[in-house]
Amino acid sequence: MPIIHTGLEQLMRDPAALLGGRRVGLATHAAAVLPNLGSANTTLLAAGLRLTALFSPEHGLDGSAAPGATIAHAQDTSGIPIFSLYGDTLRPSLAMLEHIDVLVFDMQDVGARYY
Repeated sequence: MPIIHTGLEQLMRDPAALLGGRRVGLATHAAAVLPNLGSANTTLLAAGLRLTALFSPEHGLDGSAAPGATIAHAQDTSGIPIFSLYGDTLRPSLAMLEHIDVLVFDMQDVGARYY
């Protein structure tokens, strides 16, 4: 059986080649992890990339918000802004995008239409 690698795994083979020197924004959620269960945002930071903005969907970056709950913009523990893309804001605004040069989108999906 062939081994399937996620986009994040592919990126981490040589992250500086694609993202080095750029201000990186990351749209992600709690299910976006590597096989070692390291989160996308901590993995990019550990690789030395300039992660300057996070974008979170429904349930928030850590997945703890209740379904349908409005999530406010916040900061992670390292001071990186977390922009909520659920509730009043469903897509990044121009002001949010001023923080970044490139946007990485890494969200796992349940693969079911009704979800």
